[in-house]
Amino acid sequence: LFIFSGAPVDFHEWEFRTMSKFHGTREDDKPALAGKIVEGLRDDALLVAMEIGYKELATADGVANLVDKMRQSVFPYRKEEAKELYKIGHKEDGILSRQLGESMYAFCARRVRWYTALRRLDDKIEISDNLRADLLLEHARLPRLERNMVLTQASADRLPDETEYESVSRAVSYTHL
Repeated sequence: LFIFSGAPVDFHEWEFRTMSKFHGTREDDKPALAGKIVEGLRDDALLVAMEIGYKELATADGVANLVDKMRQSVFPYRKEEAKELYKIGHKEDGILSRQLGESMYAFCARRVRWYTALRRLDDKIEISDNLRADLLLEHARLPRLERNMVLTQASADRLPDETEYESVSRAVSYTHL
């Protein structure tokens, strides 16, 4: 069992493990799954489960409800945090810009993690692929000529099911190993 105390740093891993077990469990066995998951809860996380109550946890949707309540408890200011993370991602020369000596691949992966974290905090936030690609190039610390070369390469080598962001990310990673 994964031990979870309610700390924000561990929430996403706990959520992934818990929901993987939930979706991998037969419908008949889902009520019993809650008991196993509660065994791994400690401190504030256990208090959240106790507030829900064992009868509600033992229902077919008990585990999913537990995850939702846990998210609300762990991230009470999700909307505010999402706004702040959004601002950080758009700040020129900020912490989400490419750092000196950082590989382009690592930078692109970091930008993907930023957007994933942003969407986890507020699933209503949408940034178009075009804008994300522009932000990627702006924050990559490339001269204008190199940015134009990357855009040309991305449009020439774009795969059929690939978004513009994925195409630009791939092109910038290949051209700046």
